[in-house]
Amino acid sequence: MKYFSFCQQLLELLIHKNKTKSLLSRALSCAISARGLAYPKEHIELFSLPLVRRHIAIRGDENLLFHVRHRHYLCMGFDLSTRIASALSHYRFENHHHSEAYIDSVFGGDGIVLWSTMLHGNYYEIRLRESKKNRHEGGTSIVMLVDGICLNEISYAWVNASLINAGTGVIPFITRNQSIHYNASELHLFRSHFPQQSPHYFCLAAIQGISIAHGFSKLAAIKYDHQIAYTLQYTNSFRNSYNDLWQSFGGQDAGNEAYLMNLPMTLPPLDQIPSKHRKRATLRRNQWATITNSAVASISPHIVTKLSSPVSDNSPHLFSHHPPELLQEW
Repeated sequence: MKYFSFCQQLLELLIHKNKTKSLLSRALSCAISARGLAYPKEHIELFSLPLVRRHIAIRGDENLLFHVRHRHYLCMGFDLSTRIASALSHYRFENHHHSEAYIDSVFGGDGIVLWSTMLHGNYYEIRLRESKKNRHEGGTSIVMLVDGICLNEISYAWVNASLINAGTGVIPFITRNQSIHYNASELHLFRSHFPQQSPHYFCLAAIQGISIAHGFSKLAAIKYDHQIAYTLQYTNSFRNSYNDLWQSFGGQDAGNEAYLMNLPMTLPPLDQIPSKHRKRATLRRNQWATITNSAVASISPHIVTKLSSPVSDNSPHLFSHHPPELLQEW
């Protein structure tokens, strides 16, 4: 009876959310989404989570079965069962490991400020918040803004590490890295205030802080040609925004879908950098460390269950621990 009740309620909700569309469009949308009914146990658990019930299922949008109805979810190549398992893994982790204040802020409010500063009358901040309409690209996002305008957004999900050849347990998996247009005035403003920096470096420093605060020693990041918005004509742009970025922070190829980065992320020793650039490199690293430490401090009070050994493999460096207070020169 529980299964049939779930099916009835889900279909009624899908029909209600699509009531403004044509009959054919509504039927197709419901038919696509109803594929998820083949996995009743997983969906009953997913929609029973307080986070999902309070902040996703009750909304008036049509993105309820975001992990089923889109062409891809998180990563190109994930089949239906993997999509459903990954959605459940992400929202289960968010629900079970965080306080109600965190859940209400990130998924029901304006998010949590991880870092902020005022420079020359312009307010910069990094927020942790739900991905909303783009949650099929990653359920939770780190967003950098200036005066409320988004400069960069990195989205991620807590997934089963074995899916991306990253060991066992759960691992944070970056699935989206999107920046404002390179000619945008807000980006020029950022570069005038932070020379030789980029907003995605700041967001990456923030997700490092979130991962370390939870007890993770590795971070996974998607390869450019598995990102779900990838198209052949934008290969160079995607490669720069994904693979090249992960490699510059010590990312190692983990197989078909992802790179793995140790935490704290690996950077070249300063003595390997030309002397004339060391001061600038030190300033950049100190800025990133400030953001990482701020993210740790902001998110730690909201963590109700911290994982001491969330991922395991045969790497001798996997569980090397770097306390956040030692990140002054990351």
